[in-house]
Amino acid sequence: MKNLLKFQEFLNESIFDQNRDSLSTFGSIISGKSSFTGGSTINSNKEIPKNNSSQPKTPQRNPFTPPGKSIVIGDSLSPNIAKCSQADLIDKNAGPSSLWKGGIAIKTLLDYVKSYGKSDSTVKNVVISIGTNGIFARSTDTVNKLVEELKKKFPNAKLLVVKGTYGPKATWSSALTKVSQTTVDNYYSDFSNKGVFVVPTAIGNQKDAHNYTDIYTTIGKEIDDNLI
Repeated sequence: MKNLLKFQEFLNESIFDQNRDSLSTFGSIISGKSSFTGGSTINSNKEIPKNNSSQPKTPQRNPFTPPGKSIVIGDSLSPNIAKCSQADLIDKNAGPSSLWKGGIAIKTLLDYVKSYGKSDSTVKNVVISIGTNGIFARSTDTVNKLVEELKKKFPNAKLLVVKGTYGPKATWSSALTKVSQTTVDNYYSDFSNKGVFVVPTAIGNQKDAHNYTDIYTTIGKEIDDNLI
């Protein structure tokens, strides 16, 4: 039995060894006249790198593991966000039961979520598109209530929010052309303070944000990288 175990060691450790003495080693195993000492040699003097526990560890989703069920809710930019990411609309037809509709601001979205008649624990990610139609008027209390309602309706979901469109090119609303970056940052800080992930890239300075532009490709990647 011992000779067979040594023979297995030989196969595991030396079968690809080009050492010219392999045949003689094989013979000695079979005969039982010597013990096998082949294989690589560990250098006991070599320092083993230490694990630096002080380095921050960023959890990453396995790219071969699809994220959980993900939905997009909010305003008329929701279809473009659904198009560019792995998240999808509840229904392509806009309305309260789909939790998205063109022209709505955050208060209306809150009302939609409140009236949503069921809790869905299968939803793992909720991507929110909101802010543009309210011209980023800050309402911390409304944001807090929206987040709380979303956690009731989707108890297992991670919440993400996409920053809307604003800037000199957004001429379809003169108010949007005058929105400052500080106003936008303050608006979405209320979401981050409630634990919502704010997608880094804004839809931003677009002549018509309903047109699918390259900015959505960037946003989609940032969304997908942060889904659970």
